[in-house]
Amino acid sequence: MFGGFSGRFLAGYVSDFFGWREAFVVLAALSLLGALFVRHRLPPSRRFVARRDAAHSLLQLLAHLRNPQLRSVCLTGFCILFCLVGGLTYLMVYLSAAPFSLSSRELGNLFLVYLVGVLVTPLSARAMSQHGLRRILLFALACSACGLSLTLLPSLPLIVIVIGMTVFSSGIFCAQAVAIRRVAEVVRESRSLASGLYGSCYYAGGAAGTWLCASAYVGAGWPAAGGVVLIVLAIAAVEAWIGWKR
Repeated sequence: MFGGFSGRFLAGYVSDFFGWREAFVVLAALSLLGALFVRHRLPPSRRFVARRDAAHSLLQLLAHLRNPQLRSVCLTGFCILFCLVGGLTYLMVYLSAAPFSLSSRELGNLFLVYLVGVLVTPLSARAMSQHGLRRILLFALACSACGLSLTLLPSLPLIVIVIGMTVFSSGIFCAQAVAIRRVAEVVRESRSLASGLYGSCYYAGGAAGTWLCASAYVGAGWPAAGGVVLIVLAIAAVEAWIGWKR
């Protein structure tokens, strides 16, 4: 979350002062520095034994794909990043146009709402233990839907849209924390492979959200793009209600 905030916040300022190309160069340089830092400072794995047998890994992958609980959480992850990327990307496009006409720097400032998620998400861990993962996930998705709906109402002042954006993103971050914990619950072996499968579905959702919401925005503006996100939030909620029972 903090990385997501930093990238958007920094890119907004760099592009406002120097241009969008320079913003990409800065982000690429920071990504390289981050990779080098992790390479040299991350402690080695403990109690992890890599499997060199490709056939065994393929069998484990097939076993994971046959696991209905893991498939359910992977679909949830797909929906989570679909909504985050699709929703916030085109909300920013909407706010950059009239009547708001926000600059790149001002749009970057809006991502300060991510810091609320940084505070809220750790607090959700206790709630997960007390109320269960499914209930917390459904609550988080409902909060996200309510927050996004605020941004869709016509003729609202910017502060109301920012509040909606805050609630929306905090709910999404909480849902992601729940989903990651769920992966560990439903898999007993080859957990790294299961995490990779979940991550693949998660980022595929982000790509799909960018594409489908772009089509909706071009066709009918932010209300259409936001409507697509609300539909996907509903799909995630239905899947959690049905698939996370087991």
